[in-house]
Amino acid sequence: MAESFFPDFGLLWYLEELKKEEFWRFKELLKQEPLKFGLKPVPWSELKKASREDLAKLLNNYYADKQAWLLTRNIFLQINRRDLWEKAHEEMRITVNPYRERMKEKFRLIWEHETRLPVPENFYIDTVKVEYEVMKNLFTFKETSEDSFTIVLKGPEGIGKTTLLRRAMLEWAEGNFWKDRFPFVFFLDAREMHHAQQTSLVEFISKDWPETCEPIETIFSQPQAILFIIDGSEELTFNLTVDDKACSDWRQRHTMEAILSGLLQRMMLPTCSLMIAVDSDDVKKNVLLRHPNSIIVPAFSELERKKYFFHFFREKYKATKAFSFVRENRFLLSICQKPLLCQLICHSLKWQLERGEELHVAHLRKTSVYASFLVSVAKAVGANSSPGQSRAQLQGLCSLAAEGVWTHTYVFGHVDLRRNRLSASDVMTWVGLHLLRRNGDSVTFFHRSVQDFCAALYYLLKQPQDPHHSSIHSVAELVLRGLCRVEIRLSQMRRFLFGLSTDKMAKVLGASAGFELAQEIIRCVQSIHQRNSDVAELDFQELFYSLNLKKMALCTENVFSDDSELEMISILNYCCLSSISCDYISEVLLRSKSLTLLDLGSNILHDSGVNTLCEALKNANCRLQELCNEQLRTLKLGCNDIQDVGVKQLCEGLKHPNCKLQTLGLEMCGLTNACSEDLASVLTTSKTLTVLNLDWISWDYNAVLVLCEALNHPDCGLQTLG
Repeated sequence: MAESFFPDFGLLWYLEELKKEEFWRFKELLKQEPLKFGLKPVPWSELKKASREDLAKLLNNYYADKQAWLLTRNIFLQINRRDLWEKAHEEMRITVNPYRERMKEKFRLIWEHETRLPVPENFYIDTVKVEYEVMKNLFTFKETSEDSFTIVLKGPEGIGKTTLLRRAMLEWAEGNFWKDRFPFVFFLDAREMHHAQQTSLVEFISKDWPETCEPIETIFSQPQAILFIIDGSEELTFNLTVDDKACSDWRQRHTMEAILSGLLQRMMLPTCSLMIAVDSDDVKKNVLLRHPNSIIVPAFSELERKKYFFHFFREKYKATKAFSFVRENRFLLSICQKPLLCQLICHSLKWQLERGEELHVAHLRKTSVYASFLVSVAKAVGANSSPGQSRAQLQGLCSLAAEGVWTHTYVFGHVDLRRNRLSASDVMTWVGLHLLRRNGDSVTFFHRSVQDFCAALYYLLKQPQDPHHSSIHSVAELVLRGLCRVEIRLSQMRRFLFGLSTDKMAKVLGASAGFELAQEIIRCVQSIHQRNSDVAELDFQELFYSLNLKKMALCTENVFSDDSELEMISILNYCCLSSISCDYISEVLLRSKSLTLLDLGSNILHDSGVNTLCEALKNANCRLQELCNEQLRTLKLGCNDIQDVGVKQLCEGLKHPNCKLQTLGLEMCGLTNACSEDLASVLTTSKTLTVLNLDWISWDYNAVLVLCEALNHPDCGLQTLG
C-alpha cells in the first residue's frame, strides 16, 4: 500500500479544524475546483449532505492521494485558512520524500545481499527486541529539554552493531521508525569515509540525493529534523579528538576527520541528532560525544545460541550434534554469544558433518576459531582441486585481504581481483563458501574481521620466491606500527598475526612457517629502541595478548635499556597471564624508569602473583622502588583471582609515603569482608589515590561501614568509587 500523504492526522483532522461556515464553503468550492485539474467533481448530491467524516471518505474514494492533497490545499487558501495550508504543505514536504524511497531500495538490497542473516529474520528481531523498541521510541522521549539526542550503540566486535544500525535505517525508510520525528536520516559508513578527500558534508551525502527532492541545503536549514547514523567508527583511519580543527560549517570543504569531529562535538548542526556505533571500550569516542544515551547490543543467551544452531542447521540431528559438541566446551559455548563467531563455528561444524569428520574446533583463542573456519574452508576447496591450485586460490584471497587492510579498501572490483590473481571461478568459490559476498559488480569479505584474519594469513603463506606486493608492508612494519600505537585500524590484523605465529596455531593450520614468523616479530621488538629513539610510548597489549610472556622476556634487555626515555604504558589485560608471568613482568619493570600505567586486568595472577609484584616494590636495591614511588599512576588488577592475602600485601606497598598511585582497579576480585580495613587504611593514608574500582565486590554491612568511615575521614582524597 502506498504511503499516505496525510501521515499524522489524515484528511479528517484538517476538515474538523474548519468552522461550520468554513466547512460549508469548502464543499461549495469543491464543486468546481477539480475541473481546474481536469478531474471529475464529486456529485453535489453527495457533497451537500456529507459530514466531515463522509467528506474525507469521498475525497479518498474519488481521487488519488496526491490529487486529494492538492485540491484540499488549494481550497484552504481560498477560504483564508493559510495556517492549515502551511501545515499541509509541511506534511507534504515530509511525506513526499524521494530520498526515503531511494534509501528503502538501497538498504533493502544491503539487508538481503550484504547482511544476509543465516537465520530467519523473525529470530533476529526477537534477539534484539528490547533494544529494537528502545531505538524505535528513544527519540520520542520528552524527559529532556534538549531537542537533539546522541545515541551510542555499544558492544564488542561481532556482536551485531552494524546489523542493528542497518536494520534501523531500513525501518526508517519503510516508515516504521521515527516517521514523524525525522523526515531525513543519513547513514555515514566509515568504509566510504576512508576515501573521501577534501569535501563538505553536504557534498559527501549528495551522492544519494534524488534530483526530484528539494535542495539539500533546505533540509540542512532545519537540523532538528535530521538524524545521522554513523557506522564503523572503529575502522576510521584517523583519530577523532577534541580539538580546534573540527569543522563547524556543513558547506565548507574540509577533511573527513574535521567534518566528523565537528558533527560529534556538535560544532556543526548542533541541533541534529546522532546515533553512532562504538566498541565497548572505545573511551576516546565516549569522551568526545556530548551527553550520550547508551544502548548495549546484547549477546546471545544460551537458549538463543541453541535456537541459532537449530535455525542454521535446519536438520534436527545435525543441529543437536553440533550444539552438544559446543556445549561441552565452555570456551566455545562462551564465544558463541557473539553472532559472528557463532556463525563461523556453525559453518565449520556444518562442513565437517557433511564430510563425515569428527567434530573439532580449535579453542585456544579467538584466532584459533578463525583458523578452524579457514581449515574447513580449505578442505572444501581442496575437494575439487589439486593442492597447488587450492594454495594459489587461498594465497590470492589473502593477498586481496592484506592489500585491502593496508589501503583501507573493503569493496573490490575486477581490477583488484586480477591484480591479486583471483579468477572469476575463484570468486565464485569463495562466495559459495561464505568468505566473500557480492556487492553489485564488486565483492566484499563477509565481515571485516574475516578480511583481517585472511590478511594476517597472507604473511604465513607468503614464500620467499613470491613477487613483492607494493601495497602490502612487511611484518616488521606491521609490528612496529602496533608497538608505537600508530594506525590503530591495523590492530586486528596484527593480533591475528601474533596468534598465527604460535606453535599451537601452527599445529591447527598444519603450517611450518609459524616459527619464522615468530622470529621476525621478536627481531622487530629487539630493535625497537635503536630504530625509534624518539618514540614516546609503546603499547605491548597486542603482542602479549597472543604470545607467551616468557618468550618475550628474553628480549626485554634490548627494549628497556638503562638510557631508555620511553614513556611506558603497559596494557596487558585479557592476556591469560598467570602468577608465573609476574616474575617476568617484574623483570621487565626493573629495566624501566618511566612506567606510568600498568593494566593487568582480567588475568589469573592469584595472590602469589601479587606477592611477587609487591616483593619487587619493597626491594630497595631495584629500580622498581623508584618506578612505583615516582612514576606509576594507574594499576589495574580487576577480574583476577586476588583474595585477601594479595590485597593486604598490595595495601602495604600503597601506603608507602612516596607512592604516587592515583587509580587502583580491583573489580571482580575475590575480596571478602576481611580486607575492608586494609583498603580503608590506604584511603586515609594515600595522598594521591583518587579512583578506586570495587565493582562486583560483595561485602556485608560492617565491611561497608568500615569503608564509609574511611571515605568520611578528612585525609581521604578519593573522588571516584566504582
